[in-house]
Amino acid sequence: MVRTGDEELYRYLPIECPKCGLQGKIKISRLDQTFTCKRCKRVFHVNTDGIALGERPPDAPTGLGESLPDKQPWLVRRIEQLPRVGKYLLGGILLLGALYWLAGWLEPGEPLPGGLEERVELATKSLAYGDWKTLKRLAKSGTATKLGKWYGMARPPEWSGVDKDTPVEFEMGRLKRAMKGSKGGTKAVYFMEAGGVIRPAGKPESKFLLLFSEDKQKEWWLDGEAMLTTVGERRPDAKGAKSQAAQATKSQGAPSK
Repeated sequence: MVRTGDEELYRYLPIECPKCGLQGKIKISRLDQTFTCKRCKRVFHVNTDGIALGERPPDAPTGLGESLPDKQPWLVRRIEQLPRVGKYLLGGILLLGALYWLAGWLEPGEPLPGGLEERVELATKSLAYGDWKTLKRLAKSGTATKLGKWYGMARPPEWSGVDKDTPVEFEMGRLKRAMKGSKGGTKAVYFMEAGGVIRPAGKPESKFLLLFSEDKQKEWWLDGEAMLTTVGERRPDAKGAKSQAAQATKSQGAPSK
């Protein structure tokens, strides 16, 4: 069995700066590299032939300049001190962790429903519960970015705490065919329109409007581009809301201030 002192002797090579004489040591495995003396800052190269004073030789590995003596981060030193079995065990743990992370990143979500009505229901619940990941999967190809903008504008900020554990009441309207375009030479595009009202418990209600377009495979997808243009149609601004409230108060015979 090799003793610790002998093992260090075999692993390290004592060297001396050829300029100022500062002594240090390097690992045998790091031969044929260029170092910089900490004291005089002179560059020299160490290989099996000895120490060569001067700049890095053209055939020396690049990006390996070190200071003398050789100092490595604490974690690297700790890993190098592990026995071979420990290094293998640590490598296996890191590999399993990487595979687990990769599997979670690549793991597909649950299959999307095929029918239009089922997709409308899924999109409506995803909007209510703040499930952007599912909404993005329902987006028509090339419109996910605009659907994200619609999502940020259409979902009230007061719903920040609403999730799948929150009681929510859904008032769904009938599906109907809608058309956009056909004016000024614009080609008409047909959609299936689904609207309604979402009422989370303890939160303000909000109307919503979903537009689905059909692809060549006869599947329906949320058209983010079309929905972004209609986001304001179902949600009046603050000024409009106040005006509506004032009219409602007046119609009920409440005295004006």
